[in-house]
Amino acid sequence: MGLRMITGGVSADDYIEAYRLHRRSVASAMTWIMGGAILFGIALTIFGKSVLGVIIVFGGIGGLIGEKIHAGLYLPNRARKHYSQFKGIDTPITYRWDSGKLSVQSERGGGDRDWETIHKLKENDRLFLLYLTDVLFEIIPKAWFISQEQMSEFRRYVLKSEGV
Repeated sequence: MGLRMITGGVSADDYIEAYRLHRRSVASAMTWIMGGAILFGIALTIFGKSVLGVIIVFGGIGGLIGEKIHAGLYLPNRARKHYSQFKGIDTPITYRWDSGKLSVQSERGGGDRDWETIHKLKENDRLFLLYLTDVLFEIIPKAWFISQEQMSEFRRYVLKSEGV
């Protein structure tokens, strides 16, 4: 295949996007649960339990508003704070890979890991998150890849490590 190396630095925007991607399933679940509460409250109201129904509807609406505030204000501010505390995160990081391992090198250090140490992968249109545990991940922006072919090869190695 092509070049098996990428280099880049993680920006504050990348870091915020990684936080959003990391909690995407929680945000989705919260939206479904609050939507369900609203529908349940409406049903209660229709069937004569109007006081309880209205309380549940407003509780669901409040939960949806709270989630939007969390995702739109709290999370980006918290991510920016953590980013500013993470010394050297914006310095160049180089990843190299082959069929056996993934290597990383930066001015902070480096190391090799077998693909099997990757617990799971999450991705969106901007990032890959390579999980080493359920909550510890590495951020790899897709903009670092020089081609779709290179990105697809990288994804195949990660997914193979997950047993997919």
